[in-house]
Amino acid sequence: MQYCSHWKDIRKDLKSGAFALIDLRSPKEFAQGHIPEAINLPLLDNDERHTVGKLYKEAGKYEAVTCGLAIFAAKAPTFLSQIESLTSAHDIAIYCWRGGMRSRLVGAWLSLARFKVRILKGGYKNFRRDVLESMQKFAEHPKIVLNGRTGSGKTLFLKDLQNRGYPAIDFEGIACHRGSAFGGLAQRESSPTQQNFENQLYDAYLEVETWPKILLEIENFIGPVRLPQKLRESLKTAPMVFLSRDFDDRVKLLTQIYCNDWNAKTEQEFVNNLPLLKKYLSGADQEQMIQAMRQRNFGELVSQLLRLRYDRVYDKSLTRHQSQAMAHFNLSQEEAAATEFLQNVLQEKIIS
Repeated sequence: MQYCSHWKDIRKDLKSGAFALIDLRSPKEFAQGHIPEAINLPLLDNDERHTVGKLYKEAGKYEAVTCGLAIFAAKAPTFLSQIESLTSAHDIAIYCWRGGMRSRLVGAWLSLARFKVRILKGGYKNFRRDVLESMQKFAEHPKIVLNGRTGSGKTLFLKDLQNRGYPAIDFEGIACHRGSAFGGLAQRESSPTQQNFENQLYDAYLEVETWPKILLEIENFIGPVRLPQKLRESLKTAPMVFLSRDFDDRVKLLTQIYCNDWNAKTEQEFVNNLPLLKKYLSGADQEQMIQAMRQRNFGELVSQLLRLRYDRVYDKSLTRHQSQAMAHFNLSQEEAAATEFLQNVLQEKIIS
């Protein structure tokens, strides 16, 4: 067995597909938070873990360990076949909560079965410590922030630069949510837990941490998850590039993003979420929007939401942050200029 003292020691090989990463903890522990790309093969399921834990408190360590070993022994052949199906190279990395008994037991057993086993020292607990320390470093990292009204295309613009190889992180993509009352509509996956959101942020930050500046979008709470506080605060004071788009283009873009795959489920989610805006929309406004939605008049629906709610909110933010503005671009006419400007900023050809 080989002990790896830090997640970065094995991350590069994992990204290249050189081995499989196995989380030995229970499904409940795994669901709450896990290392990105890990596969859950639990030694004990949720009920079994509860039974062993209760026995530990009532009868002691020896009885609990003996019980756990007996439970695992019955499922060992299935466990081994699952491991073998994951990697033909017989090269795996494993972790549990602290890199303790579960990891040592499975590591020794798999080594006897001729697997090349790496154990993440300190387990998931140490990984989470690294995540939280990295969020502090992330908050202090120089950054450029995109700001602008809903529908300006900030996220699409950021993702385009990211796809071109520039240091950008898509918060909404990681959160599987667009941040508004309707940000969960048309999402293919549900939002992660707060822990997994932070874990994936850490993984994304490791991809760009060597760049002098990182491109981000101004965010705070993104549906059910939130950015760490110090990172949120750093976005509010960073240099900003303000993006706009002609109103009709914004309506068209938002309609494409939110309404292309509209179905009965989406309709019900919209109706359920619309009351979240009751502080800003009258009952008549809401009824008019529901009618437009049911008639599939999405252009009218989006126009009403922008005028009555979202433009008012973003205009306050834009006014508040004007002193941080590096540049303004209307993407309806100046997308190429905006791209060139930010490429130069990120490469430090322009000093922010």
